[in-house]
Amino acid sequence: MRDKTEGVSEAESLQGTVFRGLNRKESTGLKYEFINRVDRRSCFTPSGIFTGKKTVFDVDFSRLDRVAKRTIAGIIFKELGERLPDSFGIDVFSTTGLNNLTPSFEDDLKSKLYDLLQEPYMYIGNESVFAFWHKYSEADRYSSLWLLVFFRYTSFVGVVCPND
Repeated sequence: MRDKTEGVSEAESLQGTVFRGLNRKESTGLKYEFINRVDRRSCFTPSGIFTGKKTVFDVDFSRLDRVAKRTIAGIIFKELGERLPDSFGIDVFSTTGLNNLTPSFEDDLKSKLYDLLQEPYMYIGNESVFAFWHKYSEADRYSSLWLLVFFRYTSFVGVVCPND
């Protein structure tokens, strides 16, 4: 399991389910990708002291982005009682992958996320597994900003807006 989810019993309990899923015939591609993303790497403390080698998993964020996108679409369907129209799109970004932002864009994003975090959060199932914040725009029924947090650590920013 990931260091950051260590101690989150819900994450640890899913490990068996994940490995059972990898044994399904339909999971051949995912199993191959999973095996190719496991590696042994040197680990260091934040101050640069070598702590040994550790088995690590290199996460495919594009796959996770698609999961986050479907999650947002599902919540919109549940809340509004209808599918997101084709004229709207969902853009999702892992916060881990949000580097190389211009200072002005980063400040704007931080400001918007700060405002979003003033909203009450919601969760599905257990809040330590999945929690989210969202705020719809006054411009139309669907435009919105989202923050999704899985297992208290892995987070995604989502934006729903017209395609044009």
